[in-house]
Parts: sequence; structure tokens; C-alpha cells
Amino acid sequence: MKKFKFKLKPVLELRKNREEQVQMELALVSRRLDSALQDYNNNLEHRDKTSIKLENLKVCPGGIEDLILYQNYIEGVDHRLSMELGSIQEIRGEVDEVKRRLFNAARDRKAIEKLEEKQKNIYANMVRRLEDKFLDDMGTVRSARKGI
Repeated sequence: MKKFKFKLKPVLELRKNREEQVQMELALVSRRLDSALQDYNNNLEHRDKTSIKLENLKVCPGGIEDLILYQNYIEGVDHRLSMELGSIQEIRGEVDEVKRRLFNAARDRKAIEKLEEKQKNIYANMVRRLEDKFLDDMGTVRSARKGI
């Protein structure tokens, strides 16, 4: 008897490849998100340190020019932080979209794999029935020979 061959094997391979591509895309987008979050945290920490320096300048007598420079710099950093937050939200949206696509790709692959498993079971049952029939026929022939 011929060996089992799944006719939709190329489709299954295509679905596996598509899932792997989406997984790689998710990894790239996740790295971008991690990088953006790290930049945001670094800038936030830098802003906090600069704010402390500004508070120290307010306590110590010094030039008003330094206070204005620090204040303008902090406002610029705040603006950059708000821009980074918008970027982070965009990247999170991309991550969610890629996760949704990965879920769909995995679901499609699993559907084909279940179909393959079902066809393998049907094939195995058919082979088992043929073997049983063959063995029954052999038993019938032996019984007939003994009776002759």
C-alpha cells in the first residue's frame, strides 16, 4: 500500500512560512518599542536631573540667564517627551496589529494541521481495515484448505 501523502502539504508549508514571517515582524516591532521606551525613560531621567539642577540654581544666587536657559531647556525636553509618547503609542498600535496578524496566521496553520491529522487518521483506519480483511481472507482460505 502507498505511504500517506498529504495533498495540502504545500499550503501547510506556505502557512508556516507566513506565520514565521509575521513572528519576525513582531520581533522587529517589539524591538522598536523597547528602544523607544528606553529612549523615553532616558530622556525622562535626564529631565528630572536637569529639573533638580534648576531647583538648585533657584536656591543659590546666580544669574537670571542661567535660570531662563535651564527652564527653556526643560520645556524643550518636555516637548520631546510628549512627541516620544505619541511615537510609543503608534508603535504599540503596530505591535497590536502584528499580534492580531500572528494570531490569524497561527489559526490558519493549525486548521490545516488539524485537517492533515484527520486525513492521517482516516488513512490509518482504512489501512487497518484492509489488513483485517486480508487476515480474515487468509483465515478463510486456511480453514477451507483444512476442510478439503
